[in-house]
Amino acid sequence: MKKRLFVLVLALAVVFTFSAVPGFAASKQIVQVSEKSYYDSGDGLELSSSWKDTYKNGKLQKYTFTYISRDYNYDDDGNMNVTKSEEKSEYIYTYKNGRRATTVHKENGKTVGKTVNSYKNKKISKITDYNYENGSYKKASVVTYKYTSKKTTITTKYVDGTPEEKEVLEFNSKGRLLKETSY
Repeated sequence: MKKRLFVLVLALAVVFTFSAVPGFAASKQIVQVSEKSYYDSGDGLELSSSWKDTYKNGKLQKYTFTYISRDYNYDDDGNMNVTKSEEKSEYIYTYKNGRRATTVHKENGKTVGKTVNSYKNKKISKITDYNYENGSYKKASVVTYKYTSKKTTITTKYVDGTPEEKEVLEFNSKGRLLKETSY
């Protein structure tokens, strides 16, 4: 009986996990998935981090991660003082024609960057990253993808002068990766 109950619980956990994957048929019913992590401070359990995914029509709309850090200091009398600070990261996604178009990144409520995806023939062709500075977006890098039947070339160019990076992926006739070369 215990084994059957365990298998049933495990099966339900697997179904729930896969139903949260974007594009999975059942995910259109999932609105939010979240998790909280705690640690034992000696005085009881305390929240250390949490994350939350918010979905709409089966597509991830927002990912939020919160981390709580603690600094432990001792005063002159040997008493411990704990200073807590919270850091919150948010990624907000938009879609166009069923594909992720933009991702806006926020830290502690302030916009710090954005990623814009471009597609050609239903494949990703370009990813442009922007930093948010002084009230406007400034281009930071551009990643381009070029495809042939057996090869994908990924080129990354940085605005700040960092040397260009290139990666070539070679595939066999079944689409399995044979070789990866980085420059």
